[in-house]
Amino acid sequence: MILHTDNPIGRIVHTELGAMRYFSGTSYLALPSHEGFRQLLAAGMERHGNNFGGSRTANLRLSVYEQAEKFWQNYTGAEKALLLSSGFMAGQLIAWWLRQQVQKHPETIVSYAPHTHQALWSGLETHEEGSFQNWLTHAVEMVKHQPWRPYLLVCNALDSVKAELFDFSLLAELPDKAQVTLIADDSHGIGITGKAGKGIFPTLQQFTKIQTIVVASLAKACGLAAGLILTNAHYGRLLSHNAFFAGASPCAPAYAYAMMHATNIWEQQRQQLAENVALAVQKLSPFGLFQFAPGYPVFYTQATGLYKFLLKKGILISSFPYPKIDGTVATRIVINAAHTKEDIAFLAAQIASFQG
Repeated sequence: MILHTDNPIGRIVHTELGAMRYFSGTSYLALPSHEGFRQLLAAGMERHGNNFGGSRTANLRLSVYEQAEKFWQNYTGAEKALLLSSGFMAGQLIAWWLRQQVQKHPETIVSYAPHTHQALWSGLETHEEGSFQNWLTHAVEMVKHQPWRPYLLVCNALDSVKAELFDFSLLAELPDKAQVTLIADDSHGIGITGKAGKGIFPTLQQFTKIQTIVVASLAKACGLAAGLILTNAHYGRLLSHNAFFAGASPCAPAYAYAMMHATNIWEQQRQQLAENVALAVQKLSPFGLFQFAPGYPVFYTQATGLYKFLLKKGILISSFPYPKIDGTVATRIVINAAHTKEDIAFLAAQIASFQG
Protein backbone atom coordinates (compact mmCIF):
# COMPACT_ATOMS: atom_id res chain seq x y z
CA MET A 1 0.00 0.00 0.00
CA ILE A 2 1.33 3.43 -0.97
CA LEU A 3 0.49 6.26 1.43
CA HIS A 4 0.96 10.01 1.07
CA THR A 5 1.66 12.91 3.40
CA ASP A 6 2.07 16.68 3.09
CA ASN A 7 3.75 17.28 6.43
CA PRO A 8 7.37 17.29 7.64
CA ILE A 9 8.55 13.80 8.54
CA GLY A 10 9.15 13.22 12.24
CA ARG A 11 7.84 10.67 14.72
CA ILE A 12 4.27 11.08 13.46
CA VAL A 13 3.07 11.20 9.84
CA HIS A 14 -0.40 12.18 8.68
CA THR A 15 -1.66 9.99 5.84
CA GLU A 16 -4.91 8.90 4.19
CA LEU A 17 -5.22 6.40 7.05
CA GLY A 18 -4.81 9.10 9.69
CA ALA A 19 -1.95 9.89 12.06
CA MET A 20 0.58 7.09 12.34
CA ARG A 21 3.72 6.48 14.33
CA TYR A 22 6.53 6.54 11.76
CA PHE A 23 9.37 4.00 11.88
CA SER A 24 10.71 4.29 8.35
CA GLY A 25 12.68 6.60 6.05
CA THR A 26 16.29 7.73 6.18
CA SER A 27 16.01 10.94 8.24
CA TYR A 28 17.82 9.25 11.10
CA LEU A 29 18.43 12.50 13.00
CA ALA A 30 14.83 13.66 12.41
CA LEU A 31 15.96 17.03 11.09
CA PRO A 32 13.03 17.82 8.72
CA SER A 33 10.85 18.44 11.78
CA HIS A 34 13.57 19.99 13.98
CA GLU A 35 12.70 23.64 14.57
CA GLY A 36 16.26 24.82 15.20
CA PHE A 37 17.50 23.15 12.04
CA ARG A 38 14.71 24.66 9.98
CA GLN A 39 15.60 28.08 11.36
CA LEU A 40 19.17 27.57 10.12
CA LEU A 41 17.84 26.86 6.64
CA ALA A 42 15.67 29.97 6.79
CA ALA A 43 18.69 32.04 7.84
CA GLY A 44 20.69 30.62 4.97
CA MET A 45 17.89 31.43 2.56
CA GLU A 46 17.72 35.00 3.83
CA ARG A 47 21.46 35.44 3.54
CA HIS A 48 22.18 33.72 0.22
CA GLY A 49 18.85 33.41 -1.59
CA ASN A 50 17.04 30.28 -2.70
CA ASN A 51 19.35 29.33 -5.57
CA PHE A 52 22.69 29.99 -7.23
CA GLY A 53 22.14 30.12 -10.96
CA GLY A 54 25.65 29.53 -12.13
CA SER A 55 28.47 27.05 -12.49
CA ARG A 56 30.84 26.32 -9.62
CA THR A 57 33.64 27.13 -12.09
CA ALA A 58 32.19 30.46 -13.30
CA ASN A 59 34.00 33.80 -12.93
CA LEU A 60 31.55 34.80 -10.16
CA ARG A 61 31.35 32.31 -7.33
CA LEU A 62 29.33 32.14 -4.14
CA SER A 63 31.86 31.83 -1.33
CA VAL A 64 29.57 29.81 0.93
CA TYR A 65 30.22 26.68 -1.16
CA GLU A 66 33.97 26.81 -0.68
CA GLN A 67 33.47 27.62 3.00
CA ALA A 68 31.19 24.60 3.41
CA GLU A 69 33.69 22.36 1.62
CA LYS A 70 36.39 23.61 3.97
CA PHE A 71 34.08 22.72 6.87
CA TRP A 72 33.84 19.11 5.69
CA GLN A 73 37.59 18.92 5.20
CA ASN A 74 38.20 20.06 8.77
CA TYR A 75 35.42 17.87 10.13
CA THR A 76 36.46 14.59 8.47
CA GLY A 77 40.19 15.10 7.90
CA ALA A 78 39.87 14.91 4.13
CA GLU A 79 42.34 16.92 2.06
CA LYS A 80 39.56 17.87 -0.35
CA ALA A 81 35.77 18.00 -0.15
CA LEU A 82 33.42 18.70 -3.05
CA LEU A 83 29.75 19.65 -2.80
CA LEU A 84 27.23 18.74 -5.47
CA SER A 85 23.47 19.00 -5.83
CA SER A 86 22.80 15.45 -4.64
CA GLY A 87 24.45 12.22 -3.60
CA PHE A 88 23.37 10.68 -6.86
CA MET A 89 25.08 13.46 -8.83
CA ALA A 90 28.21 12.99 -6.72
CA GLY A 91 28.13 9.27 -7.50
CA GLN A 92 27.69 9.90 -11.20
CA LEU A 93 30.67 12.26 -11.22
CA ILE A 94 32.72 9.39 -9.83
CA ALA A 95 31.19 7.00 -12.38
CA TRP A 96 32.25 9.40 -15.15
CA TRP A 97 35.74 9.53 -13.67
CA LEU A 98 35.88 5.70 -13.51
CA ARG A 99 35.16 5.45 -17.22
CA GLN A 100 37.84 8.04 -17.97
CA GLN A 101 40.40 6.14 -15.90
CA VAL A 102 39.74 2.85 -17.64
CA GLN A 103 39.89 4.53 -21.04
CA LYS A 104 43.28 6.06 -20.22
CA HIS A 105 44.62 2.93 -18.48
CA PRO A 106 43.09 -0.20 -20.08
CA GLU A 107 45.08 -2.46 -17.76
CA THR A 108 42.94 -1.22 -14.83
CA ILE A 109 40.86 -3.79 -12.97
CA VAL A 110 37.44 -2.54 -11.82
CA SER A 111 35.54 -4.53 -9.21
CA TYR A 112 32.16 -3.64 -7.71
CA ALA A 113 31.04 -5.12 -4.42
CA PRO A 114 27.64 -6.86 -4.30
CA HIS A 115 24.70 -4.42 -4.06
CA THR A 116 26.77 -1.27 -4.64
CA HIS A 117 24.36 1.65 -4.87
CA GLN A 118 23.10 2.63 -8.31
CA ALA A 119 24.57 6.13 -7.95
CA LEU A 120 28.00 4.63 -8.63
CA TRP A 121 27.01 2.50 -11.58
CA SER A 122 29.21 3.34 -14.54
CA GLY A 123 28.62 0.56 -17.05
CA LEU A 124 31.71 -1.12 -15.60
CA GLU A 125 29.97 -2.84 -12.69
CA THR A 126 30.86 -6.50 -12.33
CA HIS A 127 27.56 -7.74 -10.80
CA GLU A 128 29.24 -9.64 -7.99
CA GLU A 129 27.18 -12.02 -5.86
CA GLY A 130 27.63 -13.15 -2.29
CA SER A 131 28.74 -11.22 0.77
CA PHE A 132 30.77 -8.05 1.06
CA GLN A 133 33.43 -9.89 3.05
CA ASN A 134 33.89 -12.52 0.34
CA TRP A 135 34.16 -9.79 -2.28
CA LEU A 136 36.80 -7.90 -0.29
CA THR A 137 38.77 -11.08 0.36
CA HIS A 138 38.78 -11.87 -3.36
CA ALA A 139 39.75 -8.29 -4.25
CA VAL A 140 42.72 -8.30 -1.87
CA GLU A 141 43.89 -11.62 -3.27
CA MET A 142 43.65 -10.22 -6.82
CA VAL A 143 45.88 -7.31 -5.86
CA LYS A 144 48.41 -9.61 -4.18
CA HIS A 145 48.55 -11.73 -7.34
CA GLN A 146 49.07 -8.80 -9.72
CA PRO A 147 50.19 -5.80 -7.64
CA TRP A 148 51.49 -3.92 -10.70
CA ARG A 149 47.98 -3.33 -12.07
CA PRO A 150 45.78 -0.36 -11.06
CA TYR A 151 42.62 -1.39 -9.19
CA LEU A 152 39.39 0.53 -8.71
CA LEU A 153 37.30 -1.08 -5.96
CA VAL A 154 33.74 0.24 -5.63
CA CYS A 155 31.41 -0.52 -2.72
CA ASN A 156 28.95 0.72 -0.12
CA ALA A 157 30.36 1.65 3.27
CA LEU A 158 27.63 -0.42 4.94
CA ASP A 159 24.45 -2.34 4.16
CA SER A 160 21.62 0.00 5.15
CA VAL A 161 18.95 -2.52 4.16
CA LYS A 162 20.10 -5.49 6.24
CA ALA A 163 21.83 -3.35 8.87
CA GLU A 164 25.37 -4.62 8.45
CA LEU A 165 28.46 -2.52 9.20
CA PHE A 166 31.29 -3.68 6.93
CA ASP A 167 34.76 -4.66 8.11
CA PHE A 168 37.52 -3.18 5.92
CA SER A 169 40.45 -4.50 7.98
CA LEU A 170 41.64 -6.82 5.17
CA LEU A 171 42.89 -3.71 3.35
CA ALA A 172 45.83 -3.74 5.76
CA GLU A 173 47.10 -6.89 4.00
CA LEU A 174 47.61 -5.18 0.63
CA PRO A 175 51.19 -5.26 -0.67
CA ASP A 176 53.34 -2.13 -0.43
CA LYS A 177 53.34 -1.52 -4.19
CA ALA A 178 49.57 -1.81 -4.55
CA GLN A 179 47.81 0.72 -6.78
CA VAL A 180 44.36 0.57 -5.24
CA THR A 181 41.69 3.24 -5.15
CA LEU A 182 38.70 2.43 -2.97
CA ILE A 183 35.45 4.26 -3.72
CA ALA A 184 32.84 3.91 -0.97
CA ASP A 185 29.26 5.21 -0.80
CA ASP A 186 28.65 6.34 2.78
CA SER A 187 25.23 7.93 2.28
CA HIS A 188 23.64 5.94 5.11
CA GLY A 189 26.57 6.29 7.48
CA ILE A 190 27.78 9.87 7.39
CA GLY A 191 26.19 11.87 10.18
CA ILE A 192 25.55 8.88 12.46
CA THR A 193 28.45 6.40 12.19
CA GLY A 194 32.08 6.84 13.17
CA LYS A 195 33.36 9.25 15.78
CA ALA A 196 31.10 12.32 15.97
CA GLY A 197 29.22 11.13 12.90
CA LYS A 198 32.20 11.54 10.59
CA GLY A 199 31.33 8.32 8.79
CA ILE A 200 33.73 5.90 7.13
CA PHE A 201 36.33 8.34 5.77
CA PRO A 202 38.54 8.61 8.91
CA THR A 203 38.43 4.81 9.27
CA LEU A 204 39.63 4.25 5.71
CA GLN A 205 42.47 6.73 6.19
CA GLN A 206 44.27 4.25 8.45
CA PHE A 207 44.87 2.02 5.42
CA THR A 208 47.86 3.83 3.96
CA LYS A 209 48.27 1.54 0.93
CA ILE A 210 45.09 2.75 -0.74
CA GLN A 211 43.73 5.97 -2.16
CA THR A 212 40.24 6.78 -0.89
CA ILE A 213 37.19 8.44 -2.40
CA VAL A 214 34.06 8.60 -0.25
CA VAL A 215 30.75 9.63 -1.81
CA ALA A 216 27.69 10.51 0.25
CA SER A 217 24.22 11.90 0.06
CA LEU A 218 23.65 14.45 2.81
CA ALA A 219 19.88 14.03 2.44
CA LYS A 220 19.78 11.15 4.95
CA ALA A 221 21.04 11.79 8.47
CA CYS A 222 22.34 15.28 7.74
CA GLY A 223 18.97 16.52 6.47
CA LEU A 224 20.31 18.44 3.45
CA ALA A 225 19.59 18.03 -0.25
CA ALA A 226 23.23 17.91 -1.30
CA GLY A 227 25.97 15.49 -2.27
CA LEU A 228 29.50 15.22 -0.89
CA ILE A 229 32.80 13.78 -2.10
CA LEU A 230 35.73 13.35 0.29
CA THR A 231 39.17 12.49 -1.03
CA ASN A 232 42.80 13.58 -1.30
CA ALA A 233 44.07 16.76 -2.95
CA HIS A 234 45.11 15.03 -6.18
CA TYR A 235 41.76 13.36 -6.84
CA GLY A 236 39.92 16.45 -5.65
CA ARG A 237 41.68 18.55 -8.26
CA LEU A 238 40.93 16.03 -11.03
CA LEU A 239 37.27 15.78 -10.08
CA SER A 240 36.68 19.53 -9.79
CA HIS A 241 38.52 20.46 -12.99
CA ASN A 242 36.30 18.75 -15.53
CA ALA A 243 33.22 19.44 -17.61
CA PHE A 244 30.97 17.16 -15.55
CA PHE A 245 31.55 19.19 -12.37
CA ALA A 246 31.43 22.50 -14.23
CA GLY A 247 28.11 21.66 -15.85
CA ALA A 248 26.35 20.49 -12.69
CA SER A 249 24.32 23.00 -10.70
CA PRO A 250 25.33 23.21 -7.04
CA CYS A 251 23.08 22.53 -4.07
CA ALA A 252 20.96 25.40 -2.73
CA PRO A 253 23.24 27.88 -0.92
CA ALA A 254 21.04 27.74 2.17
CA TYR A 255 22.03 24.09 2.59
CA ALA A 256 25.72 24.96 2.38
CA TYR A 257 25.16 27.65 5.03
CA ALA A 258 23.33 25.22 7.33
CA MET A 259 26.17 22.67 7.11
CA MET A 260 28.57 25.05 8.79
CA HIS A 261 26.20 25.94 11.62
CA ALA A 262 24.44 22.65 12.39
CA THR A 263 27.16 20.75 14.27
CA ASN A 264 25.61 21.33 17.71
CA ILE A 265 22.19 20.25 16.48
CA TRP A 266 23.67 17.18 14.77
CA GLU A 267 25.47 16.22 17.97
CA GLN A 268 22.37 16.64 20.15
CA GLN A 269 20.30 14.58 17.74
CA ARG A 270 23.01 11.89 17.52
CA GLN A 271 23.00 11.52 21.28
CA GLN A 272 19.23 11.21 21.33
CA LEU A 273 19.34 8.71 18.48
CA ALA A 274 21.89 6.61 20.35
CA GLU A 275 19.60 6.48 23.38
CA ASN A 276 16.63 5.54 21.20
CA VAL A 277 18.55 2.79 19.41
CA ALA A 278 19.77 1.34 22.71
CA LEU A 279 16.19 1.22 23.98
CA ALA A 280 14.99 -0.34 20.73
CA VAL A 281 17.64 -3.07 21.00
CA GLN A 282 16.49 -3.80 24.54
CA LYS A 283 12.83 -3.96 23.52
CA LEU A 284 13.08 -5.68 20.12
CA SER A 285 15.93 -8.17 20.38
CA PRO A 286 14.02 -10.66 22.60
CA PHE A 287 11.58 -11.35 19.74
CA GLY A 288 14.33 -12.90 17.59
CA LEU A 289 12.84 -11.29 14.46
CA PHE A 290 15.46 -8.70 13.66
CA GLN A 291 18.96 -8.35 12.28
CA PHE A 292 20.74 -5.22 13.52
CA ALA A 293 24.20 -3.76 14.05
CA PRO A 294 25.56 -2.08 17.19
CA GLY A 295 24.42 1.54 17.34
CA TYR A 296 22.81 1.51 13.91
CA PRO A 297 19.13 2.60 13.73
CA VAL A 298 17.87 -0.07 11.29
CA PHE A 299 16.24 -3.36 12.30
CA TYR A 300 15.83 -5.71 9.33
CA THR A 301 13.40 -8.62 9.31
CA GLN A 302 12.40 -11.37 6.92
CA ALA A 303 8.92 -11.36 8.43
CA THR A 304 7.33 -9.31 5.65
CA GLY A 305 3.87 -9.77 7.17
CA LEU A 306 4.92 -7.47 10.00
CA TYR A 307 4.26 -4.45 7.77
CA LYS A 308 0.50 -5.01 7.33
CA PHE A 309 0.15 -6.14 10.93
CA LEU A 310 1.67 -2.94 12.31
CA LEU A 311 -0.17 -0.77 9.79
CA LYS A 312 -3.43 -1.84 11.43
CA LYS A 313 -1.98 -0.77 14.76
CA GLY A 314 -1.20 2.74 13.52
CA ILE A 315 2.51 2.11 12.91
CA LEU A 316 4.17 2.65 9.54
CA ILE A 317 7.44 0.80 8.93
CA SER A 318 9.54 0.42 5.78
CA SER A 319 8.49 -2.36 3.40
CA PHE A 320 9.02 -2.19 -0.34
CA PRO A 321 11.24 -3.76 -3.04
CA TYR A 322 14.76 -2.34 -2.81
CA PRO A 323 17.18 -1.72 -4.42
CA LYS A 324 15.47 -3.25 -7.47
CA ILE A 325 11.91 -1.97 -7.89
CA ASP A 326 10.81 -5.41 -9.05
CA GLY A 327 12.99 -7.28 -6.55
CA THR A 328 12.53 -8.74 -3.09
CA VAL A 329 10.60 -6.72 -0.52
CA ALA A 330 12.87 -5.36 2.21
CA THR A 331 11.08 -4.92 5.55
CA ARG A 332 12.74 -2.81 8.21
CA ILE A 333 12.06 -0.78 11.31
CA VAL A 334 13.96 2.50 11.36
CA ILE A 335 14.52 4.40 14.59
CA ASN A 336 15.03 8.17 14.49
CA ALA A 337 15.99 10.84 16.98
CA ALA A 338 12.44 12.19 17.30
CA HIS A 339 11.01 8.97 18.72
CA THR A 340 9.99 8.99 22.35
CA LYS A 341 10.39 6.18 24.85
CA GLU A 342 6.62 5.75 24.63
CA ASP A 343 6.80 5.33 20.83
CA ILE A 344 9.36 2.55 21.12
CA ALA A 345 7.52 0.86 23.99
CA PHE A 346 4.27 0.98 21.98
CA LEU A 347 6.04 -0.51 18.95
CA ALA A 348 7.44 -3.36 21.04
CA ALA A 349 4.08 -4.03 22.67
CA GLN A 350 2.41 -4.46 19.29
CA ILE A 351 5.15 -6.72 17.94
CA ALA A 352 4.76 -8.91 21.03
CA SER A 353 1.34 -9.98 19.70
CA PHE A 354 2.55 -10.57 16.12
CA GLN A 355 2.22 -14.11 14.89
CA GLY A 356 4.60 -14.31 11.91
